[in-house]
Amino acid sequence: MRRFGFFVGFLLVLPAAQAAASWPPALLYDSDFSVGYPFAIDGDGELFTLSTGTKGEFYLNKYTAYGVLLRTVFTGAGGSFRVPGSLTVDAGGNVYLADTYASRIQIFDNDLEPQMIWKHEGWIDYPRDIKIGADGRVYVKTLTEVQILSSTGEPLQRWSAPGGIFAIEPSGNIITVEQTIFHRYDSGGMLLSDMPTDQYFGNPTGFLAYEHVLLVASAGSPVLAFDEKGVYRGTLGSGGRYLYKGPHGEIYVNGLTHYAAPGDILPPPPPPPPPPVGSSAVMLHISPVKEPDMACSEGPHSTNEIVTEAESRQDGTAQYFVYVLASPRSTVDGLRGVQLGIDHTGSTSAPTALRITDWRACSDEEWPTDTWPNSSGGNTLTWVDCHFDRILTVGTFSVTAYAPSSMAISGYPATGLVKTANCNAAEEVTSETVGLDRVGWVSMGGAARGLDRNGCNPALESCIAQPVPVHPTTWGRVKSLYGH
Repeated sequence: MRRFGFFVGFLLVLPAAQAAASWPPALLYDSDFSVGYPFAIDGDGELFTLSTGTKGEFYLNKYTAYGVLLRTVFTGAGGSFRVPGSLTVDAGGNVYLADTYASRIQIFDNDLEPQMIWKHEGWIDYPRDIKIGADGRVYVKTLTEVQILSSTGEPLQRWSAPGGIFAIEPSGNIITVEQTIFHRYDSGGMLLSDMPTDQYFGNPTGFLAYEHVLLVASAGSPVLAFDEKGVYRGTLGSGGRYLYKGPHGEIYVNGLTHYAAPGDILPPPPPPPPPPVGSSAVMLHISPVKEPDMACSEGPHSTNEIVTEAESRQDGTAQYFVYVLASPRSTVDGLRGVQLGIDHTGSTSAPTALRITDWRACSDEEWPTDTWPNSSGGNTLTWVDCHFDRILTVGTFSVTAYAPSSMAISGYPATGLVKTANCNAAEEVTSETVGLDRVGWVSMGGAARGLDRNGCNPALESCIAQPVPVHPTTWGRVKSLYGH
């Protein structure tokens, strides 16, 4: 899972009530001027952008609000640019350039005269994105961190965060974005939520946050709009790679084309995605700790609520519920039983990277193996009544993540299979074998499986990298092994 500013002249300032009237925002200025690299807009609507020369060198350019070139520079106070990744402009019109491969920030005045360079030992390593907060501080997204510097460049704060680009919400929260997932942090760096979305987008190249709207640009596709919970709500315009917020809240796309500020009214959320066709799914979901007696009734009820990534902490404060969830092949067939294994980098006793302190089944009956819930253990769970929900909570683990660790659905020990039984499955009827791509896993503290460290939600993507061998068997044979 990867993914989570622009504008020009004719600055039409709408009354607040009109600007917040409907979705999508009105097109204010449709320009044929388009840039191929990140850009920024100052308070007068003038455009600052990057370009390359015939030998691959980079230039910083200033244009009027109507696309007339005013000035071009090849170097700053720190020398020539080395694959710069982002631009922003402060309230005084100064231009900040994230000089990515030089691991520094170069600063220019509004006429592109070099002013200073920020380069601190151990900070600003490969800066990918840069923004000025409402508090005047400078926020930088490196390959691995969000970093905050004072208005004069002193390092203030940093924390680990995935995603290449980010946005600052009006509340001061910071959201980073990567393919199909947003990560929200408070201004102190505490992870507030991971928000996977069921609307696919590739590597995001542009990202803006408003009070109720998150806008993502990716590979020239239409700009996608999500609400503040990460639920897909529609598109804006015909597309673009780069976004910027103008001085009056306008949305600039790919240069000078811009729209009015987004309103409060978004399209209604789409209906929940249909259940998987032809195969069941078994998933894991990370949640803050809940009241144990309420755990089975407070799990997610739609696939876009599933969270597959959280942090770990050595002090033992990273405590979670990890839900085991199952989705039927279809809501017509329903679901009555699940058989699975569990694989994780922990145990039920300390010391360990991941400690499991409790397992709570949400079924009517269960037949755990002797080693459950330790890694490589297995369990068979059944319900008396048939369930036709899109997602059914099978059970919950109470876990503490002390260090990078993961949990994954795996094959049941005796068979190597993950299986579900639908409501028509009699003892002699073969139950549904869950495909390799339909079993999920979760990551805490950035633990990786293969090349992925964000976990996997099989409702949104294929989890084929998770090795679960598949062989046919019958539900009746599984139960007979345990005398039931």
